[in-house]
Amino acid sequence: MSIYSAGKLLKATGIRLGWVIGSKEVIDRVSAANYWMYAQSSSFLERCVELSLLELLDETNKYIEQENDSLKENRDILVKALAES
Repeated sequence: MSIYSAGKLLKATGIRLGWVIGSKEVIDRVSAANYWMYAQSSSFLERCVELSLLELLDETNKYIEQENDSLKENRDILVKALAES
């Protein structure tokens, strides 16, 4: 099972929209649990996230690659600082 959040992926604090990828059994259980949650996003917000995700899928968009590089750089800085302390 994989759980994703648009707020985290898009660095958009406050967007409470996510999705789960998994087997049918997992999705069925998540759907049943979600039934009892009162949070609901607007269709406008859902459309904005959809368009943003489609933009990220464009092969010419380098956002994910740049984010990965940035995270690796930050990791390397942290590992070096920890090793030196």
